[in-house]
Amino acid sequence: MLAACWLYLEKRRKLVRMKHKFFLQNGGLLLQVKLTRRDTSPDMARIFTSAELKKATNKFHDSRIIGQGGFGNVYKGFLPDNRIVAIKKSKQVDPNQVEQFINEARALSLDKRLTVVADAAGVLSYLHSKASPSIIQRDMKSANILLDASFTAKVSEFGALRLVPLDQTRLSTMVQGTFGYLDPEYMQTNQLTEKSDVYSFGVVLVELLTGKKALSYDRPEDERNLASYFLSTLLMIIFYAKETVRS
Repeated sequence: MLAACWLYLEKRRKLVRMKHKFFLQNGGLLLQVKLTRRDTSPDMARIFTSAELKKATNKFHDSRIIGQGGFGNVYKGFLPDNRIVAIKKSKQVDPNQVEQFINEARALSLDKRLTVVADAAGVLSYLHSKASPSIIQRDMKSANILLDASFTAKVSEFGALRLVPLDQTRLSTMVQGTFGYLDPEYMQTNQLTEKSDVYSFGVVLVELLTGKKALSYDRPEDERNLASYFLSTLLMIIFYAKETVRS
């Protein structure tokens, strides 16, 4: 029994050492340095285990491939909290190319992010103003904004959309969407309008400005809903600014 326990523990130690070795070989320290240099909140970046990545991508199944590049494939993954993510699995590359791979997977620059949200805003404008009948997307969120090879934004997931009859501006319907992005008025009244999409898109913009998720139970209770917290903070800033001017 003791021998079996010793063999098990030794195998575990070897596995830990091997993982650490691969972490160093594949630029893990370089990635950590790059993350700490960015103005990024802790909940926006983390290192996942291989088991978590396999589960998220159904063992990197071919049906999950959404992009291919010189350094590997990009897979669509689903996290336990229902977030949709893009997971890049690298091919075996020269150690000297590790930094290049990490740079290829880096976050978009601010200019590109602004271009992305401008594209997404254009899509909503078309759905609301140009389409006939008008279309309400009903689940506008950052996870549903996809990018092509040239970083042009594509709004996806139209499973919840509603068509607006020409003689109406609002619809009575069961609330559907993603918590954190849902229009509070829509949630309270079941009255769906184009403004509901605009509210959800506003939450996406706040995510862009703050670097925080729309909803996170890891934050203090009054900060869990990003939109509510952002609005209350903004109103407080405006109030104090007015008081300062008066004084």
